[in-house]
Amino acid sequence: SLEKLDKTDEVIENIINARTALGLYNMQIAYLEEAKEAIAPIIDLTLKHANKRRLSQIYTILGHHSYMIEEDFQKAFKYLKEGLELSEEINDIISTILANYHLGLALTLNCEFEKAVYHFEKAHRINETFNNLWGMSVMKSQSSYACNYRGQVNIGNQHSKDAIQLAEESGDIFSKTMAYPLHGLSSYYKGSFAEAIQYLITGAEFGERINYFMVNALSQFCLGELHFEIGEYQKSKVYYGKAIMLLENNRLFPSLMNLSKIGLARD
Repeated sequence: SLEKLDKTDEVIENIINARTALGLYNMQIAYLEEAKEAIAPIIDLTLKHANKRRLSQIYTILGHHSYMIEEDFQKAFKYLKEGLELSEEINDIISTILANYHLGLALTLNCEFEKAVYHFEKAHRINETFNNLWGMSVMKSQSSYACNYRGQVNIGNQHSKDAIQLAEESGDIFSKTMAYPLHGLSSYYKGSFAEAIQYLITGAEFGERINYFMVNALSQFCLGELHFEIGEYQKSKVYYGKAIMLLENNRLFPSLMNLSKIGLARD
């Protein structure tokens, strides 16, 4: 509706706000192509109007798309660092949390674990200042992910336990959707297979309930890996197949999809 009006400065500002908000909502539920499509028409307008808050958020959306869809990490780091610098320049709390969070994720996937934990902890401290339990839980979950891959399994397991406790205290389903599968992953790395299966299945169920397919796909992949590890090959095939379907349908994370296909072939 706004785009049918005369393009006064006020109308343009409202269009920028509406499209960026739509992009952010899509990004948060992993509809990354839709997130990019929402902001594509306003990138030049936002630069022209020097809206640093929205520009920071646009760069974060572009960075997230760059590493999750294109798996172009150098481009992702460029966007995410620019987004973080802008958010800190104008002291916008929400934008700073988002930029730190997604920069931490990109660094984790690029095996830069120490840097990743630094950004997750920065975002965690901001959430802690406002006693935002669900936000604290999400950052603890992601810190556990980075620590586990770094080989700090005991620290990762403690972070993921803390994440579940915070998520339960908050009552927020999004943070539970993040916390349960990542604690399952921690349990898997500690060799607690029965516990890992329980938490991963619960995480996948939460992912289905809120249609958060990225975490659901990760849960299915990890269940495939785990069941292969314990010799339950038919179950392993089922979980790898579910992961492949979720990732293909939603055009996410090509390398994880390829790993799932390798797992299926291996079975």
